[in-house]
Amino acid sequence: MASRALLITVFAVLILSCAFAQDFGNTNLATGPIGGAGGRTNNSISGLVRTSDGRPAKDARIEVHDRRNGQVVAYTYANVSGSFEVNVPRGIYEVVAQLGLQETRETVASDAADVMVSLRLPDPAAARGGDRFSVSVAQMKVPEKARAAFKKAEAAMEKQQTAEAEKQIARALEIHADYAEALTLRGILRLDANHLEDARADLQRASQCDGNYSMAYLALGATYNALGQYDEALRVLDRGVGLTPTAWQGYFEMGKAFLGKTNYEASIRQLNRART
Repeated sequence: MASRALLITVFAVLILSCAFAQDFGNTNLATGPIGGAGGRTNNSISGLVRTSDGRPAKDARIEVHDRRNGQVVAYTYANVSGSFEVNVPRGIYEVVAQLGLQETRETVASDAADVMVSLRLPDPAAARGGDRFSVSVAQMKVPEKARAAFKKAEAAMEKQQTAEAEKQIARALEIHADYAEALTLRGILRLDANHLEDARADLQRASQCDGNYSMAYLALGATYNALGQYDEALRVLDRGVGLTPTAWQGYFEMGKAFLGKTNYEASIRQLNRART
């Protein structure tokens, strides 16, 4: 396990080193805007906008507001895949996505490099407690005995007692078969043991049992990466980071998925977000 983590870390460092070398060599990026003869003065802001249930938000209006004065410096509409791109001068902006009455926004700094953002529109029922209430219901259904077994599994994992952890996870799932946290932990253990199909089955079920448990999506994304199914990895990872935007593991796995698709620029952007 330790050697695998070391290899992953070394691999990430190598990729980031390539990114720095590319900048140092003044490589002209095909997707970037063209600056004047004295160098590049503009950058691109690109990204994806999705609905609350993860579907592409086709025809969503994208506006880029200058944070200094609030003026709209650029606007466009998301295409059928929910993606968009605009060129703007260097500066600090607020990217706003609107679809009907739904709206979401994110602040970005377009200074020395292109920026990619992932936007998710809110659930129209969120104001009535829809998603949050659903999460609490999923957790409340777990019997106390199953929770106790899961806590023992976590304690065993901290002591690196894998066999005992697996025993307690099995006990928790025997009591409550739809226990998302237990299914996720078993999926992670199976992923670590390279039992990829079994891991995928556990993690898919975990995400179905609790659609707002981000760790299930992040671990499932890692499993799809291990299987070489990079589009599926990006799909579930987008959901995971949408639920937990500060989870660096999600951006790291997205970087690996883009690398598998030979989209090196996107890979570097996600790895930089993980590092940040």
